[in-house]
Amino acid sequence: MSETLKTRVGRVIAGSVHALLDRIEDQAPEAMMEQSIREADAVIDDVRHELGVVSANRHLSQQQHASLNSQHAKLTDQIDEALTGGREELARAAVARQLDIEAQLPVLETTLGEYTRQEGELQGYVAALLAKKREMQEALGEFRKSRAAAAATVSSTGGAAASAAEH
Repeated sequence: MSETLKTRVGRVIAGSVHALLDRIEDQAPEAMMEQSIREADAVIDDVRHELGVVSANRHLSQQQHASLNSQHAKLTDQIDEALTGGREELARAAVARQLDIEAQLPVLETTLGEYTRQEGELQGYVAALLAKKREMQEALGEFRKSRAAAAATVSSTGGAAASAAEH
């Protein structure tokens, strides 16, 4: 995963809606909260895309691993047939190919392990980002409720004051 994507994930996860509100104070906090949620969505999309790439690469590596194992097994049969038929040169070529495959398999297995590790890491990022997004949405909902309650209090207090001033 690219370092900038890790940085973005970290920023979204570590960021606090309340800290954001403190910074922007009265400068359209609701719009800023909504923008933060949109940014979280964008990062989630980016991480999911990266997860898809890693999953596809892991799948291709698994197919390659299976293919090499299959070739290795076929070569064993071919070696037996070549030796039975007295064709030592064919047996040597098959053994050489088997050795090549045996050299490739550990590298491929390491690659598969790395892809599996990356998948787990990216899945964790997606889960954490989704949790943070829910938290941000809840904070936005609470903010909207507090604004509505404050507006209702001001209008009822203002209406009572205007009524008292008329009498």
